[in-house]
Amino acid sequence: MEKSRRRVMIIGLDGAPPGLVFKRWSPVLPTLTGLRQRGVWSRLKSIYPPITVPAWASMVSGLDPGSLGCYGFKNRSDRSYEGATFPDSSLLSGKALWDYLSAEGRASVVIGVPPGYPARPLKGCQISCFMTPTGVNGWIQPPEMADVVEQIAGEYAFDVDGFRDMKPGGIVAAATEMAEKRFRVARYLAASVDWDLFLMVEIGTDRLQHALWHHMDERHLLYQPDSPYKDAIRNYYQYLDSEIQDLIRPYERESLVLIVSDHGAQAMQGGFRINEWLRHEGYLVLREELQGSRSLRMGEVEWAKTRAWATGGYCGRIHINLEGREPLGFVPPSCYEGLRMEIASRLDSLEGPEGSVIRGRALFPEQIYSDCCGIPPDLIVDIGDLRWRCLGSVGPGSLWTKGNDTGPDGANHSQHGIFIAAPPLGGASIQEGLSLGCVDILDIAPGILSYLGLGVPSCMRGRPEPWLSGCMEG
Repeated sequence: MEKSRRRVMIIGLDGAPPGLVFKRWSPVLPTLTGLRQRGVWSRLKSIYPPITVPAWASMVSGLDPGSLGCYGFKNRSDRSYEGATFPDSSLLSGKALWDYLSAEGRASVVIGVPPGYPARPLKGCQISCFMTPTGVNGWIQPPEMADVVEQIAGEYAFDVDGFRDMKPGGIVAAATEMAEKRFRVARYLAASVDWDLFLMVEIGTDRLQHALWHHMDERHLLYQPDSPYKDAIRNYYQYLDSEIQDLIRPYERESLVLIVSDHGAQAMQGGFRINEWLRHEGYLVLREELQGSRSLRMGEVEWAKTRAWATGGYCGRIHINLEGREPLGFVPPSCYEGLRMEIASRLDSLEGPEGSVIRGRALFPEQIYSDCCGIPPDLIVDIGDLRWRCLGSVGPGSLWTKGNDTGPDGANHSQHGIFIAAPPLGGASIQEGLSLGCVDILDIAPGILSYLGLGVPSCMRGRPEPWLSGCMEG
């Protein structure tokens, strides 16, 4: 190994929150705490909205969601009312870290980074992410590595399928088995590929937090004080801490090691039925009254009278039915800005389920992104600082619910994840254990390229210096 060669190893823990990793559980996470003590660390400010896709895509590309044209798990693919698709790996075509390395003849190992299906050719090896459809090919590059992975791990697990509907014990068992297989494969690829960049994402942290947060959080509305699963999430983090140690140990003397998460997590207080709120306010009109609550169906909407509708999620996205833009547009262009401001103002002081005021924040995409490619929503909404999930349902009943509309859920996302950067063992660190306060998710990709001696493309929105210069000399 040439002394001058630099390598980067990145371990992503989806949804890992700083309050748990840096504070509450720091004493029982010796690997993560040790890396933090010999490097630099901080909260990691995610993109807005802080959603797995596009957050990981922004982290590895240095581009914000507007530049990527990806505003959530599903995006409008055309101006029809029905056209919405899940993003796939084409979102990162020619833009991800490993693409830049491949162009220089340098190898990468990429495991589980969303959106990763279908896996695209690169120098090295890539395994797809949790968005991989069941029973398909195209989940690995080069394709002949599929047999090797299956010899190592048996049937490879991309996700905890159906985790919202599983019993707690089943979720824990499935997540642990999934992670064990992934780390087994990761150790093999780390040893067999002569990589410059190694990057993997573990999705199990996110799955257990959504499913089991209320078992551990005594302030949660659904807290169960005698739950046998009160320590399940902590135990899973401890398990991952040991797996991470085994993975990085052979490479710590030659590699910059990063531990990152795409966003954080917090207790979910309930759901806000954003489409039903739009109905109450007169923005959304249905052809006839519904007998029960259900997801909004576009065929039920009276478009000739509707000014706005929404799609739900951790954040809500509101679309204006603009004349000349949507097929049955109703809002005159001259009223567009006024309508957006009106909706944002009304959301700013919502009356909560017990009469309390809960702030709904509505942002305009062009104000938060450097560009707005694809078909952006007209407003992006979070309720109560992301403590309430936006539900897309309509029909009679309260605007506020205790649960989620896609299955049981104890946690919602939060804006800040974790960031740890530990220099190679024995290397020169300017100040060990330095807290940087906050690093932006868009600063990671340019920092990695700069560390590896590659140029930083002008299209990248972040800067390498805030964390890289604080981590090491040179």
